[in-house]
Amino acid sequence: MKNSQKSTNFWFGFTMGTVLTSILIYSFGTKEGRKLLKEIIAAIENNESDFLKTIKKMVDGVPNVSKKNTGGTINTVIKKIEELTE
Repeated sequence: MKNSQKSTNFWFGFTMGTVLTSILIYSFGTKEGRKLLKEIIAAIENNESDFLKTIKKMVDGVPNVSKKNTGGTINTVIKKIEELTE
């Protein structure tokens, strides 16, 4: 029983390594892959500010009582988010 478990883990790891290596080779080794990678990065950068604004709205909705109980942690997070969104 133990031998089949070790074998299964080996093949799972081998498969995952092969898939990740293939993705990396395609992403960095071909012109199409690099182009796709640049498009993905640009999309993430464009959505970053929207994400930070959404987080700020969520934090603003937290009642003042809970902000006092956190020892200023939420206020620190709010200040950091405001710095990033400026």
